[in-house]
Amino acid sequence: MSAAIGLVQMGKLERWLEPVPNATVDVVAFGNGGVIAAWMLAHRAPSRVRRFVTLGTPWRGTRMAVFMPPVAARELAPGSPALDGLLPPRVPTVSVW
Repeated sequence: MSAAIGLVQMGKLERWLEPVPNATVDVVAFGNGGVIAAWMLAHRAPSRVRRFVTLGTPWRGTRMAVFMPPVAARELAPGSPALDGLLPPRVPTVSVW
């Protein structure tokens, strides 16, 4: 998954939580956002994330990736190495299809 997208979003979450040292959050993501959030959780310490909820996330990739920009298409295509290691997430997770 694009490291730039994941790290920017995780940085925003960390800055938002900074003033409240013991706060935790539930991360809710829809569609491809679930894959990006899972990438963030896999590559950064999720100690402040209490629960991860995904709605319609294409965990094994999507054939619709051919309609996306080239980098996203490669990363979200079925069998993409970018999807390896995202499951199971390191926090309690609920996925809804």
